[in-house]
Amino acid sequence: MSPSPSTLHPFLFAAVYVLYLAAENPGGYAVGDLPLVAAAVLAGVGLVYLLAWLALRRHDGLLPALLTLLAVLFCFGLPQLTQAFPGGLRNPWTIAIAIAALAAGGLAVRWLARRPGSLRSVSTLLTLTGTLLVLRFAVDIFADQRLSRRIVARSDLARELARPIPGPASAPAPRRDVYLLVLDEYANAEVLRERFGFDNGAFED
Repeated sequence: MSPSPSTLHPFLFAAVYVLYLAAENPGGYAVGDLPLVAAAVLAGVGLVYLLAWLALRRHDGLLPALLTLLAVLFCFGLPQLTQAFPGGLRNPWTIAIAIAALAAGGLAVRWLARRPGSLRSVSTLLTLTGTLLVLRFAVDIFADQRLSRRIVARSDLARELARPIPGPASAPAPRRDVYLLVLDEYANAEVLRERFGFDNGAFED
């Protein structure tokens, strides 16, 4: 298994799909989540490529890469196709177009497998196209994140939150205890006796 830059196009187009979803849905994905999602998708693509290479050992690595790209396009294109027609996979048009696309892709792979020069040229073109698309969507995501941060930083709410909360001009003095003494001899004696059961008669004149 001899890796070549021209065999990277299925991985590049898989990354393009992930970046496209993130670029077309600003705020739907955190920047820290993109590497994890891309790594999971690329791991699946790598597994498909490994299986294709094991099945086509006598061929160059370009043919397994082309078959892997066909699988990537089918997996990512099928959900879009099911949304284009009512009923999804139950719609006859969805099934017919999916079968026609697979047949056309299979014929193209078969035709290129018999023409190594054309296969090499197509693989190089696909790799360059995938690289440019990855760069394009990565720049879009970076610009969107930078613009979002700039808008938040210039918002009135951000300025209000950044403004310090005004405190008191001087530290408040400690509060003093205030006691109120009510000197009402007979009334207090009656209250003590009725409410608290304490006879204050011994202290009365």
